[in-house]
Amino acid sequence: MLPQLKRQDADDFLYYSQGLLSESSRSDIFMVKNQSLRTLHTGLLPSITRKHVLAVCPGMFAVEERAIPLADVFEKDVVFITSSNQRMMPVRQVDHWCSPTGPGTR
Repeated sequence: MLPQLKRQDADDFLYYSQGLLSESSRSDIFMVKNQSLRTLHTGLLPSITRKHVLAVCPGMFAVEERAIPLADVFEKDVVFITSSNQRMMPVRQVDHWCSPTGPGTR
Protein backbone atom coordinates (compact mmCIF):
# COMPACT_ATOMS: atom_id res chain seq x y z
CA MET A 1 0.00 0.00 0.00
CA LEU A 2 2.72 2.52 0.88
CA PRO A 3 4.52 2.32 -2.50
CA GLN A 4 1.18 3.03 -4.22
CA LEU A 5 0.64 6.03 -1.93
CA LYS A 6 4.13 7.36 -2.66
CA ARG A 7 3.43 7.18 -6.41
CA GLN A 8 0.29 9.25 -5.81
CA ASP A 9 2.27 11.75 -3.69
CA ALA A 10 0.16 10.90 -0.61
CA ASP A 11 1.39 11.45 2.95
CA ASP A 12 -1.12 9.31 4.81
CA PHE A 13 -4.33 7.32 4.36
CA LEU A 14 -7.68 6.90 6.09
CA TYR A 15 -9.17 3.64 7.25
CA TYR A 16 -12.90 3.16 6.95
CA SER A 17 -15.35 0.31 7.30
CA GLN A 18 -19.02 0.14 6.33
CA GLY A 19 -18.88 3.78 5.25
CA LEU A 20 -17.55 5.09 8.60
CA LEU A 21 -14.07 6.45 9.23
CA SER A 22 -12.13 4.48 11.79
CA GLU A 23 -8.76 6.28 11.91
CA SER A 24 -5.76 7.43 9.94
CA SER A 25 -2.62 5.36 9.59
CA ARG A 26 -0.65 7.56 12.00
CA SER A 27 -2.68 10.63 12.92
CA ASP A 28 -6.03 11.89 14.20
CA ILE A 29 -8.50 13.47 11.79
CA PHE A 30 -10.58 16.59 12.42
CA MET A 31 -13.17 18.36 10.28
CA VAL A 32 -14.72 21.81 10.50
CA LYS A 33 -18.08 22.76 9.03
CA ASN A 34 -20.12 25.83 9.98
CA GLN A 35 -18.00 26.56 13.07
CA SER A 36 -18.38 22.98 14.35
CA LEU A 37 -15.31 20.78 14.91
CA ARG A 38 -15.86 17.06 14.50
CA THR A 39 -13.48 14.22 15.30
CA LEU A 40 -13.72 10.49 15.91
CA HIS A 41 -14.53 9.21 19.37
CA THR A 42 -13.23 5.64 18.99
CA GLY A 43 -10.34 3.73 17.46
CA LEU A 44 -7.81 6.37 18.38
CA LEU A 45 -4.35 6.14 19.82
CA PRO A 46 -3.90 8.54 22.73
CA SER A 47 -2.37 11.67 21.19
CA ILE A 48 -1.02 14.68 23.04
CA THR A 49 -1.69 16.88 20.00
CA ARG A 50 -5.30 15.64 19.78
CA LYS A 51 -5.81 16.36 23.48
CA HIS A 52 -4.42 19.87 22.98
CA VAL A 53 -6.72 20.60 20.02
CA LEU A 54 -9.73 19.34 22.00
CA ALA A 55 -8.72 21.49 24.98
CA VAL A 56 -8.25 24.68 22.93
CA CYS A 57 -11.13 24.44 20.43
CA PRO A 58 -14.24 24.63 22.65
CA GLY A 59 -13.77 28.39 22.91
CA MET A 60 -13.68 28.68 19.12
CA PHE A 61 -15.94 25.87 17.86
CA ALA A 62 -18.68 23.54 18.96
CA VAL A 63 -16.86 20.22 19.40
CA GLU A 64 -18.34 16.83 18.51
CA GLU A 65 -16.63 13.50 19.14
CA ARG A 66 -18.62 10.88 17.24
CA ALA A 67 -18.72 8.43 14.36
CA ILE A 68 -18.01 10.13 11.03
CA PRO A 69 -19.27 8.87 7.67
CA LEU A 70 -16.58 8.93 4.99
CA ALA A 71 -18.94 11.03 2.85
CA ASP A 72 -18.68 13.84 5.45
CA VAL A 73 -15.02 14.37 4.49
CA PHE A 74 -16.16 15.63 1.10
CA GLU A 75 -18.62 18.17 2.57
CA LYS A 76 -16.44 19.89 5.20
CA ASP A 77 -15.04 23.42 5.06
CA VAL A 78 -11.68 22.26 6.43
CA VAL A 79 -10.19 18.82 7.07
CA PHE A 80 -6.94 18.42 8.99
CA ILE A 81 -4.90 15.78 10.75
CA THR A 82 -2.82 15.99 13.90
CA SER A 83 0.04 13.89 15.20
CA SER A 84 2.86 14.33 17.67
CA ASN A 85 5.55 14.43 14.99
CA GLN A 86 3.71 16.49 12.34
CA ARG A 87 1.60 18.67 14.67
CA MET A 88 -1.32 19.91 12.53
CA MET A 89 -1.56 19.52 8.75
CA PRO A 90 -4.40 20.35 6.36
CA VAL A 91 -5.80 17.51 4.28
CA ARG A 92 -5.51 18.72 0.71
CA GLN A 93 -6.96 15.73 -1.13
CA VAL A 94 -8.90 12.51 -0.53
CA ASP A 95 -9.14 10.39 -3.66
CA HIS A 96 -10.39 12.82 -6.33
CA TRP A 97 -11.79 15.38 -3.88
CA CYS A 98 -9.62 18.46 -3.22
CA SER A 99 -10.02 20.50 -0.06
CA PRO A 100 -10.89 24.16 -0.33
CA THR A 101 -8.14 26.47 0.87
CA GLY A 102 -8.62 29.55 2.96
CA PRO A 103 -7.87 31.12 6.33
CA GLY A 104 -8.86 27.93 8.20
CA THR A 105 -6.21 25.90 6.38
CA ARG A 106 -3.24 28.06 7.29
